[in-house]
Amino acid sequence: FALRWVPTPQLSTCLSRSAVGETTGSSVVTMAKVFYIGLIRSITGVAQEEVTLSNGASLRQLLDILAIRHGDALRSSLLNREGKLRQLARINIDGKSCMSLGGLDVKLEGSQEISILLAVDPMQGG
Repeated sequence: FALRWVPTPQLSTCLSRSAVGETTGSSVVTMAKVFYIGLIRSITGVAQEEVTLSNGASLRQLLDILAIRHGDALRSSLLNREGKLRQLARINIDGKSCMSLGGLDVKLEGSQEISILLAVDPMQGG
């Protein structure tokens, strides 16, 4: 089977604001500093990066933007076919598991640190 990336409905709004770094007028933006830990770093090719989002964008929308930047390999490594976080993938927001904060639909606000970790399945070695 082949995984295919499908953007969330609000992605175009997040991307347009992200691309231009809109901070004028009444627009409020979120700055997410993303850290890649473990195997996921080999997919992104970077240890960290900053992403500007519209305030209140979800973690899922951030992952959509990261998938555009780094390709479907990133998305398929983190999410299963149903769009849920894979068992060996961990995402923390300011040191707390995203699952304890509302999962992939948690809203991001202000400046936040996002850590993305992809572990090795002990049954597969590594």
